[in-house]
Amino acid sequence: MSEFNMEKIKGIEHLSKMYNAEQIRYVLGMSKSNVYRFLEEVYKNGGPFVVVKIGRLYRVKSDSFDEWYKTFGKGD
Repeated sequence: MSEFNMEKIKGIEHLSKMYNAEQIRYVLGMSKSNVYRFLEEVYKNGGPFVVVKIGRLYRVKSDSFDEWYKTFGKGD
């Protein structure tokens, strides 16, 4: 088995950070089942932030979520 080589992934810093469902659940104070329903709806509707579905897992693009969350509490 070969060793992991960081040289192969130079420049990875341009990739966006992603949140998982558990992190979104914590921030929004939702139950596990409700956060998955919410993320499924956001994924299907294409907004208000970017959700990526990988198999049964959801990942949320952090910058799009953070921007939405800034206005979330203001009722916008």
